[in-house]
Amino acid sequence: MNIGGIIGGTIAAMIGAAAWAAIAYFGKVEIGYLAWGIGLLVGLGVSAGSRTGGIGAAAVAIVLTILSLLGGKYAAVTLAVHDIDAMLPAFEMDDEGVKMRLANLSVMDSGKEPSELEFRNGADYESAESLDDYPAKLARQIHREYDSMSEDEIEAVKQEAESEYNEFVAAFESAITQQGFMDSFSGFDIIFFLLGVFTAGKVALSDVIDEGQ
Repeated sequence: MNIGGIIGGTIAAMIGAAAWAAIAYFGKVEIGYLAWGIGLLVGLGVSAGSRTGGIGAAAVAIVLTILSLLGGKYAAVTLAVHDIDAMLPAFEMDDEGVKMRLANLSVMDSGKEPSELEFRNGADYESAESLDDYPAKLARQIHREYDSMSEDEIEAVKQEAESEYNEFVAAFESAITQQGFMDSFSGFDIIFFLLGVFTAGKVALSDVIDEGQ
């Protein structure tokens, strides 16, 4: 086994992963037989690159096929998740939003449970939509605090909130990507994956088999 086999197999594996991701993402369908074709492609790539085949070539072909199939699946799920992410609203925070954030921070720092506070207009901590829904004393406190803040301090509050929002979106994206990747597997996937892996190994090993015959 030489470096040529690894290079040839890697190129074939990348092509296979790209093909799987493109078909799954744009076609909204996964074709099991494609796994078989990717295994064949990788096996041929390793065999052509190594020119000798053998046990080492077969092992490389098997590993690269597995990586190609898993990578293609993961890429397809990631692309789909990015489409969902694009539909999420862009972060925006006006002056009222800054005041509500200050109020929320004050509630958390008060040491009291939000349910212990007397929210107005029939609202509670979760449903409050404006500072007018918060307890009157707290609302007056926040208005005074906001009025005493500089533009830089207000901007810092907005940036902190935006950072937290971006962290939430990233965590959300990561969670649904991982879950989507796991849910994308079926019994047929395993069958065709094994067929693809077997084919890759057999094709890369074929030179040795042929010589033995």
